[in-house]
Amino acid sequence: MSNKKFLFVFLFLMGLSQIQAQVIKAESYKWTTTPEKIDVDKQFADASAVVLEDIRIYNYYYEKVKEKDNLFLEETHHKVIQINDTRAIEAYNRLYIPLSGVIEIVEIQARTIAPGGKITDLDKDKIKELSNKEGEGAYKIFAFEGLEKGSRLEYFYKVKEEADFTLRNTVQGTDPVQLHQLEIITPENLKFEYKTYNGKSEVIDTVIDEKRYSLLTSRNVPGLEEEKYSTYTANLMREEAQLAYNSVTGSSRILSYNTAVQRTYPVLFDIDAKAEKKIEKISEQLGLSKMDTKEKVKHIENYIKTTIQMEKTRTADLEDISKILQNKLADNNGILKLFINFFVANGVSCQVVYTTDRNKVIFDPDFESWNYLAETLFYFPDLGQYIDPTDITYRYPLIPATYTLNSGLFMEEVAVGKFKSATYSIRKIPAQDPSTNGETITADCHFTTNMDSIDVKFTRSFLGQMAAPYRLVFNYVQKDEKKKALEETMKFSMSDARVVSAHIENTDFLESEKPLVTTGEVIGSSLIEKTGKDVIFMIGDLIGPQTELYQEKERKTPIDVFIAHNLNRTIKLQIPAGYKLSGQDAIKMNIHFDFGGKDSYGFISDYTLADNVLTISIREYYYAVQLPKSEFENFRKVINASADFNKVNIVLEKL
Repeated sequence: MSNKKFLFVFLFLMGLSQIQAQVIKAESYKWTTTPEKIDVDKQFADASAVVLEDIRIYNYYYEKVKEKDNLFLEETHHKVIQINDTRAIEAYNRLYIPLSGVIEIVEIQARTIAPGGKITDLDKDKIKELSNKEGEGAYKIFAFEGLEKGSRLEYFYKVKEEADFTLRNTVQGTDPVQLHQLEIITPENLKFEYKTYNGKSEVIDTVIDEKRYSLLTSRNVPGLEEEKYSTYTANLMREEAQLAYNSVTGSSRILSYNTAVQRTYPVLFDIDAKAEKKIEKISEQLGLSKMDTKEKVKHIENYIKTTIQMEKTRTADLEDISKILQNKLADNNGILKLFINFFVANGVSCQVVYTTDRNKVIFDPDFESWNYLAETLFYFPDLGQYIDPTDITYRYPLIPATYTLNSGLFMEEVAVGKFKSATYSIRKIPAQDPSTNGETITADCHFTTNMDSIDVKFTRSFLGQMAAPYRLVFNYVQKDEKKKALEETMKFSMSDARVVSAHIENTDFLESEKPLVTTGEVIGSSLIEKTGKDVIFMIGDLIGPQTELYQEKERKTPIDVFIAHNLNRTIKLQIPAGYKLSGQDAIKMNIHFDFGGKDSYGFISDYTLADNVLTISIREYYYAVQLPKSEFENFRKVINASADFNKVNIVLEKL
């Protein structure tokens, strides 16, 4: 062998051995009886807690079941955390292990290491099981004993699961992470695609002994604290992985968006001939044949959301249209199928849209992952509007605001002759027009005769997204609770308000495009303070409590106000005879900013004084829903202007 060939072979073998040393072999990755010594990086010395190691291994393997190779997943989690204060003790003193899809718990180990080196091992008799934690299914739970400032906790668990072909791992949290590793091990014929968001990972992707190893490593990930007006979870560093190829079946991508559409379409667009007459009868009772497309959509949505209860469990009856109409119960797929059967029967063209809640994760149009097919909407191309079929809070044309300004997969039925199938496209779901969302307050104020109370006649109206939660309350709560809720919309600005009268209009879900209007009269003294013969009126409180935005640390995440909206308030005050005003110039504010060449957000307040009537006009608006963090200081000025208006007091001086 020539020297050059020898050198090439030598370097190749050296590189291969280094790769083999770097990947994690699942069978040899075990709990050690002696804790590993890991130093805290100096940059994290002042952190409340430090995640020293966070190792997650997803090992896919074939196992014979009834003489057939079935794919299973062995999932290993190993974490070591340095605890430095009481907040960290409270944050990490319990561990929850999800059991959804788990076939067998292979191993659970845990311990705490005190600052002096004393080790307290997990007493496995103290591991408890929760049957349903906050509606998320069963969990194993245990508490870490002996945690104190300066201690460490370590846990290791391994479970056998049904194979899951889409993975999402959140790398980042409030506390910094020194080392995070995600490894996916599969038989050589299977290949995952993966992507890291909001950060960078070192990647090793190799095949060793007929196994494919994909190892993503992240180091020294800083902690990220929650910030107001931020999609916090969506901004955390995370990893997405999706099984994409199986060389045994060919070179084409598997589990693609097209695969999802072709699997979903025949299920959702299964028109139930047995239920045809029932749907026809209900449609006739609703008078749908006399309505235009928009009214049909509104009445179908209202009928289903007010008569059919959605169940979390899945059974055949909950997806059978005839049984659903009979029992008034359906699961998620059953609800979708019922809507589609009604739409088809009444000539309403619709598309199924899959998207994400952008507060949790933003739909990435450039990475095909079934994780992004998390939330379902219907889109009506003839109307250019959407509905959320499973959330009873929202009615046409409202959908959750965090589903907008996001991409989605639009599934559309296509027909060639009698043959029907589905195609898809990835498109943006636009934000709603700011004119369709808002709150308006008018308040006419009069002092009582002895000047110790204020009588306020309120009209308070809510439109669009601002009205949705109130409309839900006024339709579903009991009569006494409804009265209490109505009175609270009147009393919101006065702690001691006595409600003289209260009335509400447009509560019906079919009136969702109209403003929900509350009117009434309240009397209270909490906004008045007497100083000798003069009276201080805390008039700024009449707009209700406002958020203050003070942030000493550097802003880390972009701004998101979730919905474009307007807030308009008009306050009138009758000046009693024998008094004059002072301090009213504090009312004047004019803080507004452009973004992208357009007037985008602001707080503007002014007043007039004529015929002993003080009239205050306030306009607060947010037309730009999302802003870069470079706009934070300007945005903060607008938010704080409304909070500063809360502090405006005027003085009525006795003449």
